[in-house]
Amino acid sequence: MSDQDRGAEIRDSLIPDPETRRWFIEQLREARADAQRDAEGCDSIIVVLERMGMFLTKRMGTLSYYKARLVKLAEESPVTVKDRSDHLGCLTPFSRLYDYVERGRNKAYHEGAYARHLTTHAIAMTVALEHSLMQHSTTVGDLMVPNPVCAFLWQPISFVRQTMLVNSFSYLPIRRQGDGQTKPWQFITASSVAEYVRSANSWKDGRARLATSVENALASDKPIRLVPARTYSVDASIQSVMKRLQPGTDEPVLITRADFDLVGILSPFDLL
Repeated sequence: MSDQDRGAEIRDSLIPDPETRRWFIEQLREARADAQRDAEGCDSIIVVLERMGMFLTKRMGTLSYYKARLVKLAEESPVTVKDRSDHLGCLTPFSRLYDYVERGRNKAYHEGAYARHLTTHAIAMTVALEHSLMQHSTTVGDLMVPNPVCAFLWQPISFVRQTMLVNSFSYLPIRRQGDGQTKPWQFITASSVAEYVRSANSWKDGRARLATSVENALASDKPIRLVPARTYSVDASIQSVMKRLQPGTDEPVLITRADFDLVGILSPFDLL
């Protein structure tokens, strides 16, 4: 697609402003994460749908009132299934998902299997809307997860392990200081934590390793392993990052400012 055609496509979008699109992408991701933690709760997603509906219609209304605009926005994505499609056997049209969620929201009480199905439909809606908003993104700053959770040298290995398990993270950014200079960003990984703790000679030794700070673990006889992180500026193109993704791994990349301060993280999952 030429730059001229892309520019026309962006102008025709219901949400052409990149800052607005980035904000709603982050809102959808946070709401989806909330719903995934609570299989019977999709309130966060409905709140975001209402925000988007109010933004698109410029007035406060009901989910029913917002439907036409939100369906049109979702259908800006080429992967959104419409009511007539060859893929109806495996994908549900966005408009039908919308109806399920709207009816479910209007129920006075819903719990158990009904609530779980409602949450599943709501999550599918966020995926469709997020992809629509991502269509016009060109830089990693458009898709990165801002303010990523980091590990710090003073934290005990047990806390790093807990952070990974609670958030389902396999990588945590960490930055070291040495020789009067700040070293590049690195990752402490789930595999390196497991290797460091599980290679202990005894239960007592393993417990001591969990209580050891990251800094001391790096200075030990058998130091914990860190992985160098690849960093990009916020205005780096998505295509340039795609070309350098490690094949066969889900290792993320870090997004930094000119002074190497960390502003975001981007994984292959965020590019889907």
